Amino acid sequence: MTRNNIVRFPGVRERQGGLPAEGGRTEANEGRTLPGVEQPVAAPRTAGARAARGVLYGFRYALFLVLMWARGPLRFLLGLVGVPAMFALPLIAFGYEGANKEELLMLCVGAGLGAFVLAWFYDSIVLALSPEPIFLN
Repeated sequence: MTRNNIVRFPGVRERQGGLPAEGGRTEANEGRTLPGVEQPVAAPRTAGARAARGVLYGFRYALFLVLMWARGPLRFLLGLVGVPAMFALPLIAFGYEGANKEELLMLCVGAGLGAFVLAWFYDSIVLALSPEPIFLN
């Protein structure tokens, strides 16, 4: 049995190695080209550049794994700070009549909001470093 209906599409290397069409750009895709203006052409990647890119990808992946490993305990600790601060906010606002009421209110708002912002920022770093799309819960 032969497979004669297989179509092989050009890979990334074949597409990057090819030169653009006559004039650099086609009118249908990107408009007209100006006469006498040369379009920039990407330089071919050398073996050193590919190796450096691989090393950077490995470093990025290792950093992502470490940050993902530390994400659970960090979010737990931030929850230990932020959630009680938010629960204490109405208790202090409506039930406390001491001299330092405003300071305690500001401390609760700052701790709760700060913990939330730090957790959100940490998750955004993890998402930016992820090697493939992930969903954090």
